[in-house]
Amino acid sequence: MAPEGFAPPAPAADASAALPWNGGEAAQASGSEDVNPALRLPGGVLLLNAVLVMAERILVPGLAGEGPGGIGGAGVVSIVIDAALGISLLTGSERYRGLATLRAALGLLVFTGLHLFRGDMVSAVVQCVFSASLLMLLAGTPSGLRRGLGVLGVALCMLLEVAGLYALRTGRDLFGGVFSGAKEVKGGVVAGRNFPYRMNVPGASWRMRSEESAAKDNALVDRWLIHPKTGANLLIIGEEIPAGSQLNLSLFGKNVVNNLRKGMSVFEAQEPICDNFGGIPTCLIRGSGSANMMALEYEIRLFSTPGAAYQFIAFGPTENFTGLQDELRQAAQSFTTE
Repeated sequence: MAPEGFAPPAPAADASAALPWNGGEAAQASGSEDVNPALRLPGGVLLLNAVLVMAERILVPGLAGEGPGGIGGAGVVSIVIDAALGISLLTGSERYRGLATLRAALGLLVFTGLHLFRGDMVSAVVQCVFSASLLMLLAGTPSGLRRGLGVLGVALCMLLEVAGLYALRTGRDLFGGVFSGAKEVKGGVVAGRNFPYRMNVPGASWRMRSEESAAKDNALVDRWLIHPKTGANLLIIGEEIPAGSQLNLSLFGKNVVNNLRKGMSVFEAQEPICDNFGGIPTCLIRGSGSANMMALEYEIRLFSTPGAAYQFIAFGPTENFTGLQDELRQAAQSFTTE
């Protein structure tokens, strides 16, 4: 029996009873109205792109962040923007979706246009596909087909980016020189383009870059061969000299070595070894150095002929270069002028 004046406490009120119909659902939805799980995929793409551009700048210091999301000096800015937007989108937040869409659109128009202006068609195509694929993931609510196409486009670009970074870091070309315009030398004989010389190809695995591709990297090169499996290169440079004049190969060699040192962080050269191949005076200079954190070996041969001097510059990653020296020597011995 309850004491006089005692009343049992009233039952706790049902919170939902104080809400209008569907009020409970509305209250639950109010805390997640800005969360869109579909944005986590493009968020991951932007964050991964920031990581790749950062990796380029760390592993290849001479490269100024030219991944799908950045070009030239915009590398640092691209890293910060992509990382911030990526983290935000990974939470599913709609807050910076518009800014991320604008970033992708500018990448499509501005960066693709800059690559085209520089004549870099491969980078322009990669940039276009990457930005368009990112827009497919950001715009509206992507269907399964659009999401699949977007992921495929981004994955292909990322694969090319990683392969390019690997090639820059190790010197090896995973695509066999396809993107450098390199092709097999017909007949196994390299003929001068602007100078009257001929030389046997060092080996069956060597490929010759197209004139346009080679000139873009070095306008002085007459012929440029690459060895995709090892990352080795062979440049042949010709230089006209007055008819009847005598070239001092030793002084010429010092000038060549000094020019190489300007483009490398470290370069040490041995004393030249001079000889005569088929009546053509020549000097051999071996050296080693470092560029973009990669150890390189060099083998430079200089030729003096009536009316022209030639530089035969072979180089490649240290761990792979020794095995190529015999075939490079045989190619140099086959050098002749017409």
